[in-house]
Amino acid sequence: MILGNWDFDRTSLELFQYYRISSNAIYPFRFEGKTRLLRFAPIAEKLKENVQAELDFIAYLRSNQYGALESVASINGEELVEVQTP
Repeated sequence: MILGNWDFDRTSLELFQYYRISSNAIYPFRFEGKTRLLRFAPIAEKLKENVQAELDFIAYLRSNQYGALESVASINGEELVEVQTP
C-alpha cells in the first residue's frame, strides 16, 4: 500500500520478508534492478519536521561528497510522503 507511491519491480516484493522494525519499519525492494529501502513510521512516533530534517541532513552529506544513502522522490515528486493506513 505504501510502496505504491514509488516505482518498483513487482518481482522484488519477495524481499519484503527481509524487514527490520524498531522506531522505523524498513523494507527492501528493487527498481530497475537496484535495491532501495522503504522506510516508514507511525506519525505519532516521528514528527514530520524531524524526518524532513533527517532528509535535509542526508542531502547536505551527499552534496559534500560523503557516502550517504540517497533519498528517492515518490511518483508524485515528493521526498516525504504521509499516507493513511488501516
